[in-house]
Amino acid sequence: MRATFRYCAILCWIAGVAAAAPPAITSASNSLIDAGWPFPFVMTVNGNGYVSGSVVNWSGSPVSTEFVSSIQLKAAITADLRAYSGMFNLTVTNPGGIVSNSYAITVSPVLATISPATVLAGGAAITITATGIGFTRQEALVLNVPNQQTSLGTTYVDSATLTAVVPASSLSIG
Repeated sequence: MRATFRYCAILCWIAGVAAAAPPAITSASNSLIDAGWPFPFVMTVNGNGYVSGSVVNWSGSPVSTEFVSSIQLKAAITADLRAYSGMFNLTVTNPGGIVSNSYAITVSPVLATISPATVLAGGAAITITATGIGFTRQEALVLNVPNQQTSLGTTYVDSATLTAVVPASSLSIG
């Protein structure tokens, strides 16, 4: 007798075998992370359907995981996983390959300095340099002055440096 997957619920019930429920992620701490920081940290992943052997995945790659209970896992988030800013998905894979829903984690870039730190009002256009950790090509520097917000044409130099030109018109008085 051949049975297809869609009949498993009926056949499994008749045979007295319960089909494994997929794991589910309901929350993670921390879901907002700063880029950089050279040390690993432990993220708590909450949900349900976890079993011994469940593995947390960061954007599809397995990370070192500790089974705590059927509703909680601990995952080691290493520095290389958060070297760059962006949105990353967590999933949990149970033995047998059953995968959970995706849970979004945000890694934010860290701005350390802007140089020069001050400029004269009414001055000529000036190039500024932003240094920090975890910059990507998608980052943009924004100039905020009272009643005006100007997105600056930003150049990605590397993961620690961005440059942009502040136009003279944004430095005008009045």
